[in-house]
Amino acid sequence: MAAAHKLKNFFSEKIDKLRKKIVSFLRYQKPIAGLAITLNSIDVVIFDEKKGGMFSEKIAIKSLSVESVEEGLKKLKDKFGKSLSSVVISVPPFWSYISVFEFPLLAENDQIEEAMELASSALPIPEEKIYSDWMFLENKNIKKRETILEMTPSELIGPYLAVFEKNKISVIAAENYAWSFGQFLAEGDDTTMVVMEQPGMITFSIYDGRIPYFYFNLPRDKFDNNKEFLSAALHYLKSLTHFVLADDSKARQVNSIIVIGADELVNNFKSVVEIKIQKGFSLTSDLQNINDLGFLSALGAVKRGFIPRKKDDIVSLLPIGTELAYERHRMLSFIDFVQKFSIGFAGFLIVIFLSALLMIKALSSGIEQSLAKETALPTDVAEIKGKAVIFNENVLKLSLINNSAIFWEKIFIEIDKIVSATGVVLNQLSADESGNLIFSGNAPTRDSLIELKDRLAGSSVFSAESLPLSLFLSKENINFSVKAKLKDANFLYQIK
Repeated sequence: MAAAHKLKNFFSEKIDKLRKKIVSFLRYQKPIAGLAITLNSIDVVIFDEKKGGMFSEKIAIKSLSVESVEEGLKKLKDKFGKSLSSVVISVPPFWSYISVFEFPLLAENDQIEEAMELASSALPIPEEKIYSDWMFLENKNIKKRETILEMTPSELIGPYLAVFEKNKISVIAAENYAWSFGQFLAEGDDTTMVVMEQPGMITFSIYDGRIPYFYFNLPRDKFDNNKEFLSAALHYLKSLTHFVLADDSKARQVNSIIVIGADELVNNFKSVVEIKIQKGFSLTSDLQNINDLGFLSALGAVKRGFIPRKKDDIVSLLPIGTELAYERHRMLSFIDFVQKFSIGFAGFLIVIFLSALLMIKALSSGIEQSLAKETALPTDVAEIKGKAVIFNENVLKLSLINNSAIFWEKIFIEIDKIVSATGVVLNQLSADESGNLIFSGNAPTRDSLIELKDRLAGSSVFSAESLPLSLFLSKENINFSVKAKLKDANFLYQIK
């Protein structure tokens, strides 16, 4: 009875965990993470509702090289595990460029959208070599319609995105520090300047409400000494306090200045302008004048994560839109969950079957030993012996059934080894007892399809037919179908 009670509790716990995972998936109950890459650190802030709070971590890195960033990500992944599965990343402002476009107040949305598409395609850089995104701006003080376009070279941010994907971290949106800091500002039409001091440069950002309307990078290496550099910084600070003309030809004046930097920079600025200057952001009553560039950028990124995906129209430096990136991550998570559940459930059935088989073999072994010790058998014992012979015959038949059982989960395991390393997504799989196998899916890029082809060619288990050359003519979103056969059909029947 005690064993039966334990078994019942075991099944109840497994079913409850499965139910919670399904509910979590359907309700989008995933931890929200913001991650900032700086010149000397990777900062992450994670809001995990299940664990009841906000968690942060700073990992030092040697440089902004892709290799250093990957080392830092691996350390964070080891610490946070599945809590670091999808992130909004924040990168340095000099990685991207923004421009504001003005349109008449009566311009229609479709006209503006067409104009922005032309603006993106009319750049001197080939369209496929940049990631660009744009959004509408709203300001009651200006009697015209405005949009803001942001872009970055794909060869700059692309390798970093690949590192995130390699470590199974899905990037939902990518922005620079200026956009992350906007999450701390009040909505409306107030004009704010944020000055960021970074190693080697100072960045001046002008905000219209929460939107960085303009930013300018002042590199330190353009000046002979620190005195000249500070003098230039003061010059641009005074010039940018009256940064743009409104419709009434009056300059829109900066209302406040927030400085993320050293005391020397703050004190020099206070000596030349009368506008209120504050060092760092005051987030709560307990978090006053926070001045850590990496932490603030990561926190701003995680605040963006609270915006419902369908309402997040903030520009993002990704090859696909924010909502599409989020839905792609959910689909990949669901497929991974189904695959692992199928393999795990098959393994659970194997354990139950083998346990029953061992019990039968132990019982039959005991009967054989008892019968071997008999010398003279009474009539009733002879009857028992006859029944025992029949029982042994049945055990032998059961063993034969076990030897001929097909272990389909072995195919799932081998397919998962090949597919998980390529990035392709499977949507259909079929196989028969003769070892014939057909599966189809979608490859996000031509490189991932080539990787799948190479791994199938080098497989010791499968012998696959060649993929049609026509599939490799497309660069992205390639639907494919593969016919393969087991090199040894006995693979399905062997227990390792």
